[in-house]
Amino acid sequence: MPEPTIPDYTVFNNSHAYMHCGPLGPEDEDIGNDLYVSTSGRCQTHWNKNGNKTEYVDGRWDEVSGFNISQENAIARSIVARNGDLHLNADFGDIYLKARNIYIETKGDAPNGCFLVSANGQMILAAADEAKIASGTNMCIIGKSKITMVGTQLLSSGSFKDAGALSSTDFISSIMAGNFQSLIDGMLQSCK
Repeated sequence: MPEPTIPDYTVFNNSHAYMHCGPLGPEDEDIGNDLYVSTSGRCQTHWNKNGNKTEYVDGRWDEVSGFNISQENAIARSIVARNGDLHLNADFGDIYLKARNIYIETKGDAPNGCFLVSANGQMILAAADEAKIASGTNMCIIGKSKITMVGTQLLSSGSFKDAGALSSTDFISSIMAGNFQSLIDGMLQSCK
């Protein structure tokens, strides 16, 4: 015996908010809606039959948690993407990360496991104490016009080798275009 069909249902529809279960239009235009909520402030939340959820917030959106957590290193908020990528985009704004410590870890077999940073302006890494850059095999530092090192002591272990002029034009172009595979390939070729 087939399950009975439950008709589409509008839970409420007033000047403050609207909530509807089921398709939002004619069957031939059904976008697979399961649940739709909208507010008078033009904010919307939309759950689809395919498992997707979309939220539109017209103004500022704040999420605050962890007020009653007293345990050291307890998790107050977790965002987990079991499969697929996680994207943070602020195309016309900035992204600020502020914390007691920030840990970034990549893992994966080659060509994955990379940490890539590109900037079309300045890139500044500053430390009040010690700054370390370590590489498991080779390290390559490219300066299109010059490289300046300043310190009261400059220590070197190993030998300096003149490899001639490096062609960094393609390398810089790859950074600007956001072509990260080409960026990796360019670094590997430039630093031979």
